[in-house]
Amino acid sequence: MKRMKKLMAIGLVGSMLMAGLAACGTEKEGTEGQENKKVTLTILRNTPQDLDTQFEKEIIAEFEAKHPNVKIDYQQMAYDSYITSLQTKLASGDAPDLYQLEMAYIPKYVENGYATDLSDLDSVKNIDPEDLANMSMDGKLYALATGASSMCVTYNKDAFEKAGITELPKTLDEFAEVCDKLKNAGYEPIANGFKEAWTISGNIQTDYITGVLAQDSGAIKGACDGSKPFSESEIWKEEFQRFFDRYQYSNSDAFGTDWNNACSMLATGKAGMILNGSWAVTNALGVNADANLGIFAMPLSNNPEDAKLLLQGPTGGWAVYKDSKNVELAKEFVNYITSVESVSKNTKMCQSISVVKGAEAGDNPAIQDMQKYIEDGNIFRQGNIDHNFPNEQRDALEKLLSQYLVNNNLDVDALCKELDEEFARISQ
Repeated sequence: MKRMKKLMAIGLVGSMLMAGLAACGTEKEGTEGQENKKVTLTILRNTPQDLDTQFEKEIIAEFEAKHPNVKIDYQQMAYDSYITSLQTKLASGDAPDLYQLEMAYIPKYVENGYATDLSDLDSVKNIDPEDLANMSMDGKLYALATGASSMCVTYNKDAFEKAGITELPKTLDEFAEVCDKLKNAGYEPIANGFKEAWTISGNIQTDYITGVLAQDSGAIKGACDGSKPFSESEIWKEEFQRFFDRYQYSNSDAFGTDWNNACSMLATGKAGMILNGSWAVTNALGVNADANLGIFAMPLSNNPEDAKLLLQGPTGGWAVYKDSKNVELAKEFVNYITSVESVSKNTKMCQSISVVKGAEAGDNPAIQDMQKYIEDGNIFRQGNIDHNFPNEQRDALEKLLSQYLVNNNLDVDALCKELDEEFARISQ
């Protein structure tokens, strides 16, 4: 998910176009001889942040300028309905040429013949194999993305300063003290956009990846198949207790607030923090380019050494439909949007970091905060640990968490018991 700073000079765009030509090498078979043939490439993706959309539209315009016979039909869909709609289109023969594919779905999509191998793209050479492992299967690459991110706390530095907060919290007690100071100073401590269900998962992932999966990488699988139920897991119970405890510091209308408005609260200084992905920086700066933002790791306990910043490589990316009539042209677009030049443009526009060698990073202080954690080695690398629940289980988790919060029922044991029952029903 969302404008900031001036766009890069026209000269850079020109150099990107030239670099794109060089990066693609000779035209692939399938694009030759099509100069006069009108071709439409369809892209379907879950709706990103506003600045990511702006970046992708600029890349599309550049690609269309490079290929005057090509028109790209760029379609976005809300995340909550994206997966179901994409699967329906793929199964019915109405598949887009390009789409966003999450790592959890790669085995299924490969088995069904929905994704083609992207290993031969020139841009792949600029990325370490370990950063591509999540998107690979049997030595072949089926989705390509370039970003690095974190599930973390994004905070408004000005709000912290005005509330008298001089040190970032490293323990749960210190985090509660920060929330109290923000509240007493007239700020909403935490902005939640729970009107969109996915933000509930985003909130709890700020500490369940490091607090649960770092200790037991199979905790999600175990909860789903019943071999390690929630009700028998102390680390899941501790996770849900942390989630319930911090909800008391949420904006009062969390379930009437969507993601964009939550980010707007952070960007304009109405709220002190958002717990979600580091892409919150991109979205907040899209609202207020002058927002003074920072990032820190969500505390897990009262041991400050447990507060490590999660570092994620790509967990999904651009995929090409295997039976597309324009496979080579679609692959050329993926190669172009993942080139060093394009990625550098993206990280500067969207204030982010990437896994692409030679690509520049954003210079926003929040991004530099992430860089400091990396330099200090105070991070947990997620690697190929899958942090997402399967679709149906994730929906059930978000629904039950919502119900417990709305009903002010903060009974962790009851929640775990009900989750076990619901997950057992789903797996039947």
